[in-house]
Amino acid sequence: MDKKIRICTEIENLLNKFWTKCNVAIFGSTIALTALSNSDLDLTVYKFNEDGKTDQEDLTLTSKVPCTKFRLLNQKIDISMGGPEKLGGLLNGIWLNTLNKIDPLFRKMSILVKNWAREINDATKGGINSVSLIMFIETFLIQKKLLPNLFKLKPEVYEGNNIKNYLHTNLQKVIIEEMKTRKIY
Repeated sequence: MDKKIRICTEIENLLNKFWTKCNVAIFGSTIALTALSNSDLDLTVYKFNEDGKTDQEDLTLTSKVPCTKFRLLNQKIDISMGGPEKLGGLLNGIWLNTLNKIDPLFRKMSILVKNWAREINDATKGGINSVSLIMFIETFLIQKKLLPNLFKLKPEVYEGNNIKNYLHTNLQKVIIEEMKTRKIY
C-alpha cells in the first residue's frame, strides 16, 4: 500500500507541474482494501472549481472515461481523466472501504471470493467483475443482518454531485461511528 501511495503522490506532483492544482485519487480495489498482490493501481485525475464541481476546461475528453495504462516500479497503473463523478469506482471503493472498517470479516470474505473467482472467472471475457462479486457478498450479509445497508442509512451521501464530500475521510469515520453506536444492523 505504501508503494501505491508513493506512486500516486509522485504522479500528482508531476502532473501539477503542467496542470496546477490537480488532484490524483486512488480508487478501486486499493481504496476498498480488497486489492490482491497482482492488482493494478486505479487512479483518477481531477480538479475542483469554486463550486465544488470538477473543472473540465483543461481536459480534452474524447471518450466516455479517457484512460491511460502503464507500468511504474513494476506496478500496473490505470489513470482515468475527467473527474471522480464520472467514475463509480471511486465511490464504490470508499463504500467498500467503509464496510470493511465496520466489519473486517467482510474484507476477508471479499478477498477470499476474489482469489477463488480469479481462477475460474475473467471479467474481460464477459465474466463477473470483482466489484459485482463483492456486491453479492454485501447483499447476502445485509440480508442476514450482519452488515448495515449504507444506501438506506445515509442516502444523502449517494445523491447528486457530492463527490467532494466522498473524498473527505471524516465521512467514513462518521458513518462507522454511527453504525457502531446505533447498532443499526
